[in-house]
Amino acid sequence: MQLSKEQKGKPKIKKWDKMVSKLKGMFFLKDYQLNLFRQLQNLRQKGMTIKEYTKEFYKLSIRSGHVEDDLEKVYRYINS
Repeated sequence: MQLSKEQKGKPKIKKWDKMVSKLKGMFFLKDYQLNLFRQLQNLRQKGMTIKEYTKEFYKLSIRSGHVEDDLEKVYRYINS
């Protein structure tokens, strides 16, 4: 039988970002975000259209959780 957080003496989670972090820790593979970042690093346009490449670039940027300022993001986009 599992004890509730209150029974364990732990405070309830009150902030969305903390809940997301806890859920990721429970359900994502440990290297999930690392793999996404690696995919972002290795992303190349190759046979994709600009629209397809842009969509994939933003998808991986968001999912990996990697935060860059605008200049870094533009540099990565142009040089991929």
